[in-house]
Amino acid sequence: MNNDSEMLGEWADQGYFLLRYGDQITVRYKDNGGKELVSINEDLAVPEILQDICRRHKATLAEEVAK
Repeated sequence: MNNDSEMLGEWADQGYFLLRYGDQITVRYKDNGGKELVSINEDLAVPEILQDICRRHKATLAEEVAK
């Protein structure tokens, strides 16, 4: 499995990181002690999907701030 920077791209620099549990990859965000965003099978954990998860989470954070 590639490192977080290779899998997450620019999102790794913005506080997103991966944890591995057996055949599961968990995407986490730095706030709230490493808040779990999603856990998926490592066979499905391609960079495009992982980066989209980060993108959607950041959009959600922006919406919450705008309220």
